[in-house]
Amino acid sequence: MRVVLGVLGCASLGLWAYGYLYVSGLACAFGSVSGTCAVPTPWSLRGEDLMLMVVLPALVPLALFGLALWPRRSR
Repeated sequence: MRVVLGVLGCASLGLWAYGYLYVSGLACAFGSVSGTCAVPTPWSLRGEDLMLMVVLPALVPLALFGLALWPRRSR
């Protein structure tokens, strides 16, 4: 079970990174008039962007890794 949760945690981290780059790319494509746009680093975001794009998605892999590392009860 720990291995499955670890794999799911890694998969969710990869999905978060892909989603972050995808949403940032869409913001560049539809929001940049000059044509030059850089993807902001996650730690440079503030306010609502930080909550929606970093903190909330980070809770999923954190919970999965926490469950994978939770000490088992001995029977």
